[in-house]
Amino acid sequence: MTQNTDINPWDTTENLSSFNGSFPKTYKTKKVKKGINPVGKKTQEWEAARKELIKLFEAKGTTKCELQLEHCWKTKALGFAHRDKRRNLSVDDLNICILACNQCHSTIEAKPQEEMAKIIDDIIAKRSWTM
Repeated sequence: MTQNTDINPWDTTENLSSFNGSFPKTYKTKKVKKGINPVGKKTQEWEAARKELIKLFEAKGTTKCELQLEHCWKTKALGFAHRDKRRNLSVDDLNICILACNQCHSTIEAKPQEEMAKIIDDIIAKRSWTM
């Protein structure tokens, strides 16, 4: 091995004049694929409750947005709006909800929690049926 002493006497790299033009082969490491997170307990509870809510609302004839605010989508993109944030709900609270389009749901979701709960409670009280 010839030392590169042309520029720096302390440099121990090989002299570039001995470079043969090929680089050592590099190997890419394979990415380990992460699996999809399993469905958690809260999600399983919500999916079971949601199936029952869909059947109940259809049986009672509630198939359009119950809020009917400005810019309402009426029968499009319907979902359940709860009186509290989902992260704060227990299994028993999942059934306290109304049917709302995404537009109306987003509108009341932006309000303070107390005001949102009052709006939903008022709509539930005005229904012709109870849960």
